[in-house]
Amino acid sequence: MAKKSALYGDFQTSIGSYNLFQNAMRQAIDYDANTSDLFEAKVLTRPTLTSVAALKTRETTGSAGQSLVRQYVCMVRIRGPLSPHKFLRDPCEIKDTSTPEQRRKVFNLIQQHTKVSIFENQENRPDIGDIIEIRLERGAFGSFKTDSAEYVGKKANYEESAVLFKKECETALSKFKNSDFLQLSSFMYGEKKWNGEEPPKEEIDRIYEIWLVTNELVDIKPEDFDKCGIPDHPKFPTSKCSDRLHPQFKVIVDKAKKYLAEGSITPPEIISDKRTLRQQIALRLENQITPSSTTTLTDTNMLYASASLFDPPTAPLPKGDYGTGSRHLYGLAVDFGDPLFGSSEKEIEDAKKTEVFTKLKEFENANPNFKNLRNGKEPWHWSFDGG
Repeated sequence: MAKKSALYGDFQTSIGSYNLFQNAMRQAIDYDANTSDLFEAKVLTRPTLTSVAALKTRETTGSAGQSLVRQYVCMVRIRGPLSPHKFLRDPCEIKDTSTPEQRRKVFNLIQQHTKVSIFENQENRPDIGDIIEIRLERGAFGSFKTDSAEYVGKKANYEESAVLFKKECETALSKFKNSDFLQLSSFMYGEKKWNGEEPPKEEIDRIYEIWLVTNELVDIKPEDFDKCGIPDHPKFPTSKCSDRLHPQFKVIVDKAKKYLAEGSITPPEIISDKRTLRQQIALRLENQITPSSTTTLTDTNMLYASASLFDPPTAPLPKGDYGTGSRHLYGLAVDFGDPLFGSSEKEIEDAKKTEVFTKLKEFENANPNFKNLRNGKEPWHWSFDGG
């Protein structure tokens, strides 16, 4: 068996020694068996976008075009009596993942399972705890490779006990953010460049200088972004900011807070309002998720790529038209803190069930210029147009 680097301290406890035994057994046994290459597996992590490829296509008219193909990746646990994962503890059985230490243990355990690639054109993309069918590849000597597998499809029907497994997995992984699993060593995406920390001023200034010569804004100066609003907008024309918001939008925000107070609900704190161009660049640098083959997104992508390439999603810089990009740049958006802000999917869903969110949605219905983000994925973000 090939030597692999390890820390001696990992084996000083009974748990560490047991993990060593599990790994040794898993690596020492060739997973052979004269059987089909199709296996059942349980999904351990929600499929996460890892790459977007542009493919050339030819339309029926004969003109060439492009289509984007998105690849998702998840980790799975192979089931059944021949499973190579029998010697590994099921991550879904770990009940408490509330602390960083517990999440680290689950994270490390998941890494030892099998990676599955799924393409967006495949129907019924699975979720955590679902039972799917995968195909393992055989190596040169007939043994199955278990580090990665091909996605065949989601099982239409499976035994009642699997429903319980699904609930266990959802509970165990509810404290994780989607981006946590982008950092798995077997994934094609690496860690965010700045690891969630504020990037250096020199890099922010460099990207800002690139924006100055690529933004395609006509008759607009950078100083115009010191003001709030959008030129010639019927309700929110450019004007001096009031408490870091457009004066008219501030009136609406204050009404929303008053509406909450009248319902005996404490208005949540505003944690983000107007941002400068450099602040928006800093956030995109901080929140980027990049391919492991590079150290960062390209400068152009850093400025203008879709918010979905960032975690949490972070709107692009304006290009071509004043008024595009993040609404925070114009003092026309606010982000609320607790209980509306959340990092994990469970926290986001819980935020949508709060009295605060329900009341703000009521207020939204009567106020067309106070809207939650259109896709509903950020209960904390409210702007003049839902952007």
